[in-house]
Amino acid sequence: MSSKTCLAAFGAAIIAGVMTPGAPQTAFAQVKPADGKESVIASQHPPLTPMRDAEVTYAVQPKKFPKPLDVTVSFKAGGDFMRVDGPQHIATTIFNRKDHFVTLILHQQKLFNRFSPKVGLRNPFMLDLSMAFTPQGQANVAGLTCTRWAITSRYGAATACVTDDGIILSEEGVDADGVNGKLVAKQVSYRALPGSVFEVPAGYNALPVKSDKEKH
Repeated sequence: MSSKTCLAAFGAAIIAGVMTPGAPQTAFAQVKPADGKESVIASQHPPLTPMRDAEVTYAVQPKKFPKPLDVTVSFKAGGDFMRVDGPQHIATTIFNRKDHFVTLILHQQKLFNRFSPKVGLRNPFMLDLSMAFTPQGQANVAGLTCTRWAITSRYGAATACVTDDGIILSEEGVDADGVNGKLVAKQVSYRALPGSVFEVPAGYNALPVKSDKEKH
């Protein structure tokens, strides 16, 4: 595979991962687990990081997409690691907030690209304190209770339903990247996730980086 084809494929991986690695810095905040609905509402924002390991299958539909895409997201408790597997497991995006880098993986080609965005990490599966939140009652999505929030940001407005342990179960409107669309959880599995989930599989190769001479 040529370098040009590889780069095009990694562009597709970004779309499949439903993320934009170069968006403005997210103010991820750690919050204490809520003891009940009153404590969630009193905070005036939902938990901004997942408090438990979880694997969630979403139907994700950006505004101009003709139909939803099935995307599986693996959350590590505390929010330091997150993995997004695109449709048919063609591509994976791994966020490492602890060391501040993103890894894009192409499984068929067994290639990966790892980089550190200069301006921070964002994605539609996390919220942040640059947004304003207004609680709008309770709902049930994928068999779980969540609090509905009206959200406003510099990009626009959205609504999201978030569990007391910080998992977004549904979202519609303009997300953290300024992308208009919607997502809804189809299935949620709480289970301990090993560290290998957030690592590049053995036998995969790094995408070769062109030298300055090759770029010209």
